[in-house]
Amino acid sequence: MSGECQQELNAGMMPGGDPFDQFGYGHCPNGNGTSSIMIVGNSYCRSFRDPFRAAFKNNFSEFRFVSLADGFGIYADGAYSKLSLNETRRQVEKYKPDVLLIVARYTGAIKTPMKEEKDEWLNEMNENIEWYEKYSKKIYILDSHPLYSINFLNHFLQYSLNRLDDIDSLHLNRREADREMKYAKRRFEMVKCSKCHFFDLSHLFIDGDKYLTFDPQRMISYVDNSIHLSNAAIDFCRPELERIAHEIMNSL
Repeated sequence: MSGECQQELNAGMMPGGDPFDQFGYGHCPNGNGTSSIMIVGNSYCRSFRDPFRAAFKNNFSEFRFVSLADGFGIYADGAYSKLSLNETRRQVEKYKPDVLLIVARYTGAIKTPMKEEKDEWLNEMNENIEWYEKYSKKIYILDSHPLYSINFLNHFLQYSLNRLDDIDSLHLNRREADREMKYAKRRFEMVKCSKCHFFDLSHLFIDGDKYLTFDPQRMISYVDNSIHLSNAAIDFCRPELERIAHEIMNSL
């Protein structure tokens, strides 16, 4: 992978004329392939942009990114996220990527119990994905991921220095984490689409009855202070990202 990605500014899109570039969007150097790729979402999209780009091994014609605050890609749970969703849709319509990757950390809105007759979040997901399918050949969406605590890295360092015997308590209880993700995953399972696939990264961190939050051998945290996966965690995911990229390219 060579060359740096270039951020493009687009001022005046938010109320008050503020630039809509809190996380950034733009393009990366063109590759040697024939299919265009776009990765969209919120700060998780920013974290996974370069790892996904590397996973495709330059086998793309164009690689664009749209990483926006409250950008969930497939739903909006407030005024700000609605603006982000509209901009994401606009970018997809404009560039018509062959492959659309939706990578986001999801909010509690889609983790609420489902309504039996008509679930508004499921309906909104279906509508947005159906709209994306008009412009993309393949859509891969990150499944729900366990929720980490804020300032986790600080806690990890404190336990490493002062409470090493109790450090395993920082791992997530798998049953509780699965319960927290239950309704989001159920909604994703019920999504109706012809070109979309959901991919899961949480299973990589399962160890018996827990989700690992750090590497127990190297004692390196998998989580930073802002509830994002650390570089070590993303490196741990790279083989799975390469598998996904290979699957996508073989299906086009």
